[in-house]
This record gives sequence, structure tokens and C-alpha cells, in this order.
Amino acid sequence: MPRTVRMRPRKTKSSSLKVDKSCRIGRTFQDFQQYMAENRDIPVCQIDSVEGVKGSSVLLTIHFVQQELQLAFLRKANDSQSVINIFERLYFELRPDIFIETFPILLADNGSEFSNPKAIEFDSQGNRRTQMFYCDANAPYQKGSCENNHSDQPYDEPYKLVCKEIPW
Repeated sequence: MPRTVRMRPRKTKSSSLKVDKSCRIGRTFQDFQQYMAENRDIPVCQIDSVEGVKGSSVLLTIHFVQQELQLAFLRKANDSQSVINIFERLYFELRPDIFIETFPILLADNGSEFSNPKAIEFDSQGNRRTQMFYCDANAPYQKGSCENNHSDQPYDEPYKLVCKEIPW
């Protein structure tokens, strides 16, 4: 009995589920490096999610490396469908030809929100619109410019409140 008082309760595992568990096959960071060695002139977009408060709104950030520009889109939940919806909206609002030119390669981390690459890479007719690759686990330096921009954003209490109040 005295030992149970000293022990902390066990942590529960998060319930984030990957949509496609084989999503990394052919999309690893080594595949990305090989692809970039063959296609040096193609611009890369790094994508990531930023959480203010656990369980509240989340930002999807798209960082254009060559242009040093970062866009942020507010999402209500940190799930795969919300990321797909944003790319679908960009695809239709920009027109397919501009989207393909603007987002030729996406580099993402291993988050569950990016676990359905086929829905992001292909449109509803099956036409390829982008190519997606994944960083290695626990290697934020592989998309360092995106991560550095996150550290420049204001993460104080007013920012967290604003994320909660803006409707998407």
C-alpha cells in the first residue's frame, strides 16, 4: 500500500490514428533526397501543424523554402480530413495549373494529420497535383526552416484565445 501512494498513474496513449499506416513507403526522407538530387530546380514546401492549447484549434503551416514565406491556415481539429480540406480548397481556388506549379513537393513530419498522402497528392479524378515526402521520426532539423518560423510566432495567451474564437 505505501508503494502505490508514491507511484504516479500511468500515462494513457494518445488516440491519434494514422489513416494509411503504409503512407511512408516510397516517401521517406531518403527518397526525398534522391528525388531532389535528380530534380534540383523544383521548389519545396514544408508543412507542419502548430497546436496552441491541446484539444483546441490548430494551425496548418505551409512554408515556401525558396521564397521564405509561411502561410498559416486555422483548423478546428488536428485530423487528416482538415488538412485534405485545406489542400482541396487551395486546389480549386488557385486553379489546378497554378496549384501544381506552387506546390510541387510537400515535406511533412510523421503526424497523423498527414497520414493520407494519396488524398493530398491526387485530385478526385486521380490526377497527380503534388508529391509528398516525410521526415524521419524525431528529426525536426530535416525541415528546419519551417520549425524556425514556428519559434518566431507569438505563443502567448492572447494568441491561444484568438485561435479558439476565429471560426473556420
